[in-house]
Amino acid sequence: MTSIENLPQPTMVIDTARPEIREANASARLMWGLPGSIELPIPLDPAMPALKHLTQRLQIGMNQETAALVFWTWAGAQLLRCSFQQSNDAGAVLVAFENDSSSIPPDSASKEPDQASPSPLVSDSIDVHAMAHELRTPIGAIIALAEMIETEQFGTIGDPRYREYAR
Repeated sequence: MTSIENLPQPTMVIDTARPEIREANASARLMWGLPGSIELPIPLDPAMPALKHLTQRLQIGMNQETAALVFWTWAGAQLLRCSFQQSNDAGAVLVAFENDSSSIPPDSASKEPDQASPSPLVSDSIDVHAMAHELRTPIGAIIALAEMIETEQFGTIGDPRYREYAR
């Protein structure tokens, strides 16, 4: 694959099979709020709506396409307009972002792109509210599981230390 560093628009190569960002030029790193010191590849959450969309499009065969997709970046959940096409590498997609893409409110991160209302792009800081929103569900599940273990809801625990750890 040729280097994307010299392309004028923010561009990255996303591997949908692993999932991870394989390559990102400087303007894509800035758009995503990625520190320059972070090394590639960068793992991605398989539940990210944009990654799900790209994976589905690869499965049915894609040509060059354009869409607004929800990406979970270091700058928060963002609805980013982009064009994408299958790379020569299996499972990889070349994604070129429009420079005027917008972020979306954190509570809209799970909605389809056409239902989200755009707001200004957050580029220099991590959106703590978005991060808290994304952590709320898994933390709630962990707490519920710990309570089930502590109360031995499905039967007794062989070692009392498990109950103590759950508490």
